[in-house]
Amino acid sequence: MKVGSTTLLEFAPTPPATASPSFRGIEAEALFTEARRRRRRRRRRWLFAAIVAAVSLVVVAVFGGRALYGHNPAGANTPPPVSGAHPGHVRLFVEVSAAMEPTLHPGDRISVVTRYVVLHRGDVVVFSPPAGAFRGSPVGPLIKRIIGLQGETISSSGDTVFVNDEPLLEPYLSPGQPLVAPIVTQVIPAGHYFVLGDNRADSADSRFFGPISARSVIGLATTIVSPPSRFGPISDRSS
Repeated sequence: MKVGSTTLLEFAPTPPATASPSFRGIEAEALFTEARRRRRRRRRRWLFAAIVAAVSLVVVAVFGGRALYGHNPAGANTPPPVSGAHPGHVRLFVEVSAAMEPTLHPGDRISVVTRYVVLHRGDVVVFSPPAGAFRGSPVGPLIKRIIGLQGETISSSGDTVFVNDEPLLEPYLSPGQPLVAPIVTQVIPAGHYFVLGDNRADSADSRFFGPISARSVIGLATTIVSPPSRFGPISDRSS
């Protein structure tokens, strides 16, 4: 090499170090094992959460629920329990009177949907009674069946209910069910429903306190959830 000159040497770049096949295999297996372990942990967490939710729902269905009241004077003015269940848009209530027999029996625990689109004739609803409907202490929520809709004319003759002068067929009633207290002929105001209990002889309803406001409706009763022997949908349509 001459002084003051520059000599360049050509060279082939050294190839980058690569992992041996055995190392890559070990690394991939470790990653796969860790991913599988995480999936198993997630599945166990989801399964545990599902079991807890199911058990909670059963416990609430069997023991929870806010009381519903009817005509029974012994329980009519008893303050309702404060432990009403609120899983999502469903609440649970307990029927304590015979006002809706044979559809509902005392002790039935009822699933009530609080988010609904529109109510129809025949629907069974839970609602807050009108102010002053009962003497004494405030009465808890009631459960009755919608018989008349806003703008309709409702009346009765004997034991038959008439809507717009047409007899109403009510297959959910016990055969020979007496109306007892007649329905005064009236036009149902806008935003109101005329409600009756299925046990007409033992029900405080619109015959006594008039049509109820749509705003007073808490929800639509859909299912008897307990006792198990009574489990099933609630009959909700008239003919």
